[in-house]
Amino acid sequence: MTQKLIVITFICLLSAELYICAHIARVPRSAESEETVVTESPVENAVEHSFISSATRAQFEREALNETKIFLNTLFRSQIDYFSKVRAFLPTTVKRVTDINKYIERLEKAILADSVQEKDNMWRDTFVEFSESAFLLNIEKDTGVSNMRYLEILNDAGLEETTKKFLTDVTIYFWKMAKASGKVVESTIEEQIEKWTKE
Repeated sequence: MTQKLIVITFICLLSAELYICAHIARVPRSAESEETVVTESPVENAVEHSFISSATRAQFEREALNETKIFLNTLFRSQIDYFSKVRAFLPTTVKRVTDINKYIERLEKAILADSVQEKDNMWRDTFVEFSESAFLLNIEKDTGVSNMRYLEILNDAGLEETTKKFLTDVTIYFWKMAKASGKVVESTIEEQIEKWTKE
């Protein structure tokens, strides 16, 4: 059961990372500031952009960025909380404790970052930096404990609860994004109907 949870956690983290990277690439940076910046929209999308008003689009972009910030910070805090508990069970002099300390420090800095792009870059860099030191897998020379003991530590620190919380957070994030998208559709339809009635 524990091994399944470890696999699920890794898949979830990778899925979130891929989704967030893809999402951020689509969100224009202009939404993070009050300045109006011409985004790199292909010419063929001109009809689509003219159908959705710039005010509605800007509102959606602000909501999407805000929800993404909240989601990332929630993810970072959950990771900090969980691995702080894991660290507490390990001998203080082992390499895994040092790595966890560095990991937590990186995540704390990412929480303080202002922009979604900056948070994403910091998270991606952290993910790459620690990719060879998979914290959910035991390397006895790094942890100072046996495989069986390390599995106990992961469970005692609340691996199952942390995984469930992560899945809940992802679900809430997607629900909020869907809700924001629904508002865009609703606003656009209302704007179009109003425009037609005036013609």
